[in-house]
Amino acid sequence: MRLEISQNLRRLRRGRGLSQERLGELLGVTTQSISHWECGVAYPDLETVPLLAGFFGVSTDELLGVAGTCAETRKEQYRRMLDASSGDERIALLRDARREFPRDLEFARLLCDALDSAGGYDNEILRTCFDALDVCTDGYLRAVFTEYIAVYESENDVYGFLDRVVTDRDTRSNKLLELRYDKRGERELWLSTSQFNTARDTETLLFRDPMKNEDPILRHRANLEYLNMISGVDEETRRRFPVLGDGVVDMWVDVRAYNGFCLGCRLAEAGDTDGALDALEQTAEVFARFRRLPDGAVLSYRTDIEGRLDVRVSTDADGVRRASFLHRVGIGRPGEPERLPVWHPDFGLHLFCDEDWHMYRRLGNLAHHPRYRACIGKIKG
Repeated sequence: MRLEISQNLRRLRRGRGLSQERLGELLGVTTQSISHWECGVAYPDLETVPLLAGFFGVSTDELLGVAGTCAETRKEQYRRMLDASSGDERIALLRDARREFPRDLEFARLLCDALDSAGGYDNEILRTCFDALDVCTDGYLRAVFTEYIAVYESENDVYGFLDRVVTDRDTRSNKLLELRYDKRGERELWLSTSQFNTARDTETLLFRDPMKNEDPILRHRANLEYLNMISGVDEETRRRFPVLGDGVVDMWVDVRAYNGFCLGCRLAEAGDTDGALDALEQTAEVFARFRRLPDGAVLSYRTDIEGRLDVRVSTDADGVRRASFLHRVGIGRPGEPERLPVWHPDFGLHLFCDEDWHMYRRLGNLAHHPRYRACIGKIKG
């Protein structure tokens, strides 16, 4: 067995900021002895090894470098036995491996897989997953343990669990609930949940005008904040560019522009000229960036809240831009025809130049402001 004491001693000494001479003084040995130990010319005697380990606050196995080697050898033995096992024998082996290596989360995942396949071990799966999540930092493994809990947690507790582990930006809760009800043979229950309806109708909700007695400025700001959040825009950028976001053109371009223009109009109506013009200029930039997209550009929702949809943009002879399916998962409603966006040549101008629209009329004199006219020029290109 190869000893790693030379490298370990050098690493520990340097970690303390000690010279070889100073370490020798503290331990009562010569500088030459420390040098020989670190170079591998000689090893410390049996009485000195515990002294060194205690000084640095490590075990003798860690100092010698044998702990990791022994543990890995033992894990490899488990892996070989697992390759040749199945059923109850495999579950028993994995339970032993978990007891011996509680922080090895790959054994935890394999145990959950085996228990799930066997059936009837709901509580043990939940205990294993909750214990693992307490220490797990690996994104893939966290997703696996989270999915198992979403499936096996009780109906009374599953929503509270999802509220704790799924952030607002990470919209996996709908997907986890769908997985839960599919696996449990309760698809109809999933279809009746408010989460399904919310996911299905998100774009419609973001397009709607404020309700009666609702502050319209706050409504459009909230729509844009939510849109930026689920698209992964960082907090500082959301604050500075609520309409433009991070500037990436995606499938939310219509929703973003609609809310941005309405926000500008409402701010103008409230007398906030600077705020209105800032919102309108960002809206014009959204349109301008869309117009600069080359044919063949790929757009997506950048979040799984509507499923997964990637489209490719092309322009026909009349200047109409169309989207064609590139990749689609979970988009579309049963019994309804598949519909994709079509952007006409006046896309953007219909907002900024429709004098008969009630929202446009809220601009008042701002519609003649040089910065507003510059917005129209930017959209026209």
